[in-house]
Amino acid sequence: MKRITTITLLLVLLAILSAFYRILPLRPFNFTPVIGMMLTGAAFFPRRWMSYIIPLGALLVSDAIIGFHNQMWLVYGTYVLIISLGFLIRDKISAVKVLGLSLSSSLIFYLVTNFFCWYQSSIYTQDLAGLI
Repeated sequence: MKRITTITLLLVLLAILSAFYRILPLRPFNFTPVIGMMLTGAAFFPRRWMSYIIPLGALLVSDAIIGFHNQMWLVYGTYVLIISLGFLIRDKISAVKVLGLSLSSSLIFYLVTNFFCWYQSSIYTQDLAGLI
């Protein structure tokens, strides 16, 4: 059996803390370190499968506490995409790559989830004004 490294243990702890930060009552509105945790995990977990299973598992537990909604498949699908993008920095980490992936991942999550919310909602008009 292979030895679990200190880095792996720290990444697991980071995933758990990031996921459970979402359930704290006093935190900045709409801010969670989830995407940062996913990109960090993709860059540093020793096995690629860990980059998916550990963060998504921690999020699943916190979502069980917060509550599920009918677009969870979309949220988790976007998370899988973001983790996959995180592998782009796995071999050569640079400030420019980290900043670019952080911003683009946040933008992807925002655009995908808000588009589908608009598309499936009766609250907003189904035109460009409603989308904006």
